[in-house]
Amino acid sequence: MGDCSTNCNPCGPSYDAINQLAVQTKSYARQALSAVTTVEEFQSLYLGAKATAPTTDNEGNPLQVGALYFNTTDGEMYVWAGSAWEFFGQSGFYLGPKASDPTTDNEGNPLVAGLLYFNTVSNTMRVYNGTFWQNVSFDESTPFLATGTTTPRNLVTREADVVNVKDFGAVGDGVTDDTAAIQAAIDTGKSVYIPNGTFLCGSISILNSEILGTGTLVGNNLTTSHLISSNSSKISGITINSGTYTLYGISATQKSHINNVTFIGDYGHCVFISGGKSSSITNCLLKEGGTQTTPFVISSSEDVLFSNNIIEEHTGFGVQARFSESVVISNNIFRQRYFTDTFTASSATQTFRLNTQRTISRYSATKNNVPVSVTTVKISDTEYDYTLTGLSAGNTIQLFGFVGLESIQANSGCDTITIVGNSITHSGDSPIVIGADYHFNGTSWILDPAQVVLSDFPKNLSVTGNVIIGPTFAAGIALNNYVSATVSNNSITDIGYISDVSYRHGIAVGLGRGGCIDGNLTNAKNTHTYSCVKYTGSPSYGNQLLLCSNKGIDCKNYEFFPASDTTVRRVGFAIADPKTDDLITRKIEELLMSGSWTSGSYSGDFFNIIIFGGTGISRNNTEIFGFPYSIRASAGQYGQIVLSPQSNNLFANKLVRVEFYAKTATISQSGYLGVYYDFPGDDPEPAYIFNIDSTNWKFFSITMALGQIDSLFFRLGANGADTYFSRLKIDSLDVENI
Repeated sequence: MGDCSTNCNPCGPSYDAINQLAVQTKSYARQALSAVTTVEEFQSLYLGAKATAPTTDNEGNPLQVGALYFNTTDGEMYVWAGSAWEFFGQSGFYLGPKASDPTTDNEGNPLVAGLLYFNTVSNTMRVYNGTFWQNVSFDESTPFLATGTTTPRNLVTREADVVNVKDFGAVGDGVTDDTAAIQAAIDTGKSVYIPNGTFLCGSISILNSEILGTGTLVGNNLTTSHLISSNSSKISGITINSGTYTLYGISATQKSHINNVTFIGDYGHCVFISGGKSSSITNCLLKEGGTQTTPFVISSSEDVLFSNNIIEEHTGFGVQARFSESVVISNNIFRQRYFTDTFTASSATQTFRLNTQRTISRYSATKNNVPVSVTTVKISDTEYDYTLTGLSAGNTIQLFGFVGLESIQANSGCDTITIVGNSITHSGDSPIVIGADYHFNGTSWILDPAQVVLSDFPKNLSVTGNVIIGPTFAAGIALNNYVSATVSNNSITDIGYISDVSYRHGIAVGLGRGGCIDGNLTNAKNTHTYSCVKYTGSPSYGNQLLLCSNKGIDCKNYEFFPASDTTVRRVGFAIADPKTDDLITRKIEELLMSGSWTSGSYSGDFFNIIIFGGTGISRNNTEIFGFPYSIRASAGQYGQIVLSPQSNNLFANKLVRVEFYAKTATISQSGYLGVYYDFPGDDPEPAYIFNIDSTNWKFFSITMALGQIDSLFFRLGANGADTYFSRLKIDSLDVENI
């Protein structure tokens, strides 16, 4: 038995009383009696009968305050007061030396539990347990109460709960292969303890058990599959070193919990969770210096927590969720590294060498603080040549090399993914990416981005309260191919060191359906970050994205228009409470009020209006919200209203919001309104079609980023029943004031 103050700690509350008694020796006995509430607790303090005062306990450890021994020379009991042995004396509970078990105390009172006497015949201390006298002793068979427990157990049964791999022949010298010994310990079905040491190990498997300890498992390089296969088990406290290379540090399935594990070396994946429910990776550490494909993967799983981990550095992706449901990625720290150096150009085409401390994954360069295209050649794992063209003498050239790629990724087949409170620095791609690279072909998921369809998209995503700090290669957060995403209250600083201008934004939003981008902050900290939010969506998937309260510092709040293309088309989003510049056309209502509704051209304040369709569309005496008229499309016919802005710059760097009310005469026979647009030199192209299927007035709205246009076309049509339209309104929204 080791020092009980650091091992089993059976004494519980006795220590407080004993410390006080060391000061007041005369009252020690009575206070000790009230503190030592069980026979088992007292046994851990009694050192036995000795001829002289001991200087250590029975195992050579320093004496504890409150330790007792019986002096066979003078027949008295003594207590260790912290600096000296003090006379214990006969007290209310110590009856002194006797030749046989007493039947009363020294005053003739009935015996009570806790009374002690020293038996001079057997030379042992005996204690009354409330029923009979028994020897006071403490060995591996002696039951005792651990602090806070209710049932006494001895060391034999306690140690059987956890088996030590060294008891099965493991050496832990880093040379001997300990695989068989460790597996033998695991096969007992008990919790397995791996003590300090370096244990060379191949593949081991654990089921419904636990591995814990402070030792290190090192791959023996005889297998490249996995070091630990875990099913319904816990792994905590240990360090796992891949050796030369290991595909899986831990390959885990359902109910696997990996906590406080340190990973070192080169892996395909440090942890790969696949299948089942209720697993977690928490408080783990991935040390810098290794290489990984994706250190942490959550695949085909449900209810998984990835939280409070520290990834000092990763190559590939940091953590990827795919084909999984109810995954929380929270409060992790991703500390990526990057390398940089600055040069002065002396010729139009020039090669510069960047020295790094390790292999890098992404390369970029700036010319006078503007990202430019670069060609790189790897000279060695720590040397890369960057070739730039179009230089002028004196240009300031800065080279960047990023170690890792995306830190957090939610991919195809995911549902209900929460990414919250993470800190990411110096990512080699966009630090957080939502997208779809895998297609489900009816049987399995295959990596084929070109075949991805809406049903493959990740859905119900929340990206909230994350902090991203650059330099970062691409956009801070990238969303493309998603369904229902909320991105809110993220802080993004110093991003977009890539030459592709599409990614020089705090948040880059592409194709998807539904969601909200709200309350995000992007601090440019450089001259090449364009905006807080870039939106490049389309109506392909019926997207309706709400944008509100996003702020760019030293950059725009929003970007909808490519710098080189004024014919861009953007729809499928809405702006919350935007500021408008009152560009509103009322000419159509004026025409309706005047009764002169016929095909022809009319001049408005901001538009020239052309009406096509003859009798296909006509004025109708149908009141809506106090306005007495509407436009009717007759069953089976359609007409068009064309709005041509009087200046092509009318929509430059602005959004256009179209609103109207509509209803159909018969619910089974719907109508439609198509919004078309015409760019200079182009044929009209469809932008959005509204289906009118309600017999009550219904409000419709669309916000579009159109750049410069020649005209807007509104095609009003009815299928099998008359359809009515009214209160057509057009606003242009100033992007800079959103």
